[in-house]
Amino acid sequence: MILSASGWRKVFAPDGEHSASPYPAAADRLLAVGMGLVWGEWLKGRLGRTGAVVLAATDTRPTGPVLADMMIRGLESAGCRVIYIGVAAAPEAMARSGTDETIDAFAYISASHNPLGHNGVKFGTGGGVIGGSDAEDLIERYRELITAEGTAARLTDIAESAAAVPDAKEK
Repeated sequence: MILSASGWRKVFAPDGEHSASPYPAAADRLLAVGMGLVWGEWLKGRLGRTGAVVLAATDTRPTGPVLADMMIRGLESAGCRVIYIGVAAAPEAMARSGTDETIDAFAYISASHNPLGHNGVKFGTGGGVIGGSDAEDLIERYRELITAEGTAARLTDIAESAAAVPDAKEK
């Protein structure tokens, strides 16, 4: 997985980068839960309160809805309220998060110009992607989470205890 200020990305499709399968492997779904959990906890620290409102959206890649579902479960477990708008263009999601005063942040699942099986996530506040020391801090927290003892069990519990997002259920 590549973690950078411009986004976090990897091949999430189970059959490789050109796969059209909508169902990432179980381990990859847990990575998405962890992304949501870390983003929600980071926002809690940044805002000084629980209950951050996060706008979530995806592009049209087949794995987007399942990854959004898992990420939303992580966000909600961190105390966030999520507005999931489904498929939207990145500029639309970012603009809405920057102009709607009730929205604190966004998480956008896409992979831009990469092959179909790739996904990436952009995190932002105020209509823009976080960068600099904020991005570094978020990346470090994510690395700490995914390498900590007991993380797989914790993320599995979160993934299994929450309700699914519409259009993201495995068939």
